[in-house]
Amino acid sequence: MGGIAEPVRRFGAGRVVAPGDVDGLAGAIEELLGDARALAAARAGARDARDALTWDASAAAHLDLYRELL
Repeated sequence: MGGIAEPVRRFGAGRVVAPGDVDGLAGAIEELLGDARALAAARAGARDARDALTWDASAAAHLDLYRELL
């Protein structure tokens, strides 16, 4: 899904594969389900993303940008 890859990469919240890459998707799933450390790291990344990517943080970033532009 467009737009999802950036935070997944930024926070290490999983794996990103190209659209339509069924083999890549299967490989990513196999990697995460077959490697407890990789899965734990992806889960930790997802928690970090959830904690960082809030509406309040988004609003603050927009206000900072507007202040910088003025």
